[in-house]
Amino acid sequence: MRVPPLEGNVHLLAAMSIFGSVEVPAASVAGLRNLVLICFTNRSGSWLLADLLGTSRRFFVGGECLNGDEVANIAQRRRIRSFAGFFEEYLVGQAVDGNLVLKCGLPHLEILGRSGVLDHLGARVRYVHIERLDRLAQAISWEIARQTQHWSSHRAHLPAPEPVYDRAGIEAAIELFAGYNHGFGTFFGLNGIVPEHVTYEALVARPAEVAEGVVAGMFAGPAGVDPAKVTFRRQAGPRNEEWRRRFLAE
Repeated sequence: MRVPPLEGNVHLLAAMSIFGSVEVPAASVAGLRNLVLICFTNRSGSWLLADLLGTSRRFFVGGECLNGDEVANIAQRRRIRSFAGFFEEYLVGQAVDGNLVLKCGLPHLEILGRSGVLDHLGARVRYVHIERLDRLAQAISWEIARQTQHWSSHRAHLPAPEPVYDRAGIEAAIELFAGYNHGFGTFFGLNGIVPEHVTYEALVARPAEVAEGVVAGMFAGPAGVDPAKVTFRRQAGPRNEEWRRRFLAE
């Protein structure tokens, strides 16, 4: 599996510093039947999709557990001494009937490629590329979350500074996400992968239909996702619209 290297991959460097190596032998992932990788950029609806799949109770949702800080916390708490052990104990060990969902940014994709996991699993990986078509709305959402640290509705109750409009920050986010989506496209092309494509807009409009489509064929019938049970909520409000009008007027 060809995964283009990402310069300054802090999550890979963190895993290497903890374990020395990220190599995972095939035996450590033999218990996985299906790995759903939600390939995402921030503020694209990836947590909503992961949450929806989790409501079916057919998957363990590992979220962004490949983030360096999460890997460190999990390894310390469970006394895991290798990245292979991290995968085998924490992820495969909690997979529901061998079914696992991970959120996968470009840094996480490099880790999975370097570790051998993607090669070991082969066709057992379902690649899902989620994008937000309204790039400006995504960038505004990102800039607000960056300043408040309210990355999801689960953190909305925490105290936060009042965000300040920053055109340069919004423009930088647009360029960042364009680069990341290009990176995913390069990876899919190099490896002949045709991912399941999901848009934020379609997911919000038809959550059950879109989520079921992502995992179609994995089970004898529908997975059984239930939008009424999701715990993530949309965070956009009047500030987002105000910043949009200001950005477009300048």
